[in-house]
Amino acid sequence: MAYTEEEKKEELKRLAEFLNSVEIPAEVLEKGPYAAAVSLLISLPTVEDQADLTEENAAEKLHLATAHLVDLEEPATVKYLSLYTQVRADAGVLSESELLSLINEINQGVRVGHFYCSRVETGERMVQYRASVMGAAELPLDEGVAASAVLEMGIGYDHMKSVLTESAHSEKREGEKE
Repeated sequence: MAYTEEEKKEELKRLAEFLNSVEIPAEVLEKGPYAAAVSLLISLPTVEDQADLTEENAAEKLHLATAHLVDLEEPATVKYLSLYTQVRADAGVLSESELLSLINEINQGVRVGHFYCSRVETGERMVQYRASVMGAAELPLDEGVAASAVLEMGIGYDHMKSVLTESAHSEKREGEKE
């Protein structure tokens, strides 16, 4: 199903209003320098203390995800909202096989979506998290289902970040012992 930009924007606005009403900050981003298509920017819920949040540390402290509606070929019977985030933690201390094993292990416990590892332009490894929400093509997406997926992503993000952070600290402690 191909959506017009206006249809996408209206659906994402409706989801943003609901997410904000349940205290999950969300905002629609217009197509432009920060978004290739109209998107929804969501602050994933977190157990991390946000009291010391500043403009300088916001990129590190906030757990942001983006969401967009996926265009499908006709005839489409479902619509998809694709959610995506990058886990902001140092994965560099783990070997390739250790990191992939860790991701596979954590993926067995997440209820929504999956983690995967990719390389960015600098060659650095990045752990990413992707999930999808489905709904009937002719109906608005269920806000409760979308909010539940966002909550689950927040839990998964916190877990992966804490495991990666602990791995980095363990590696540093091991290095200091030698």
